[in-house]
Amino acid sequence: MSRELFGGAISMYIPPSFEDVSNVRDVPDNQEVFADLNTDQSIIVEILQFVHQASNEDAARYHFESVANDNDAEDYSTIHQITQLTPQEVPSLPPDTQMYFCTGKQSVAKFNETDPDAPKSSSRQTSQVENVQIGF
Repeated sequence: MSRELFGGAISMYIPPSFEDVSNVRDVPDNQEVFADLNTDQSIIVEILQFVHQASNEDAARYHFESVANDNDAEDYSTIHQITQLTPQEVPSLPPDTQMYFCTGKQSVAKFNETDPDAPKSSSRQTSQVENVQIGF
């Protein structure tokens, strides 16, 4: 199902099983958050500040690492790959847009759990972060 995000400024497909988290709790204005309670998965769309890195690939890495820092997961974070997307892969954006896809995993404590080495339980999650850096 296509859903409008950020007051209709953009839209994207969100699977029907995902509910809008803002109906349950406060969500920052720069984020749209959806959760599937059956699978414990979330989709977070976040508008981030442009960063002046050496390359757009480095900017994608920067944002991935920033999420790890925000989640106290710097020591439990691994980037698997960063790839440049082609205009054919994202046809709704202008063809000269620079887009990078950063995929990795982060072991993040949930519910204020503080020991990242604690045994896996329902209060632990592994996050996969995809970051599309739109360069100018």
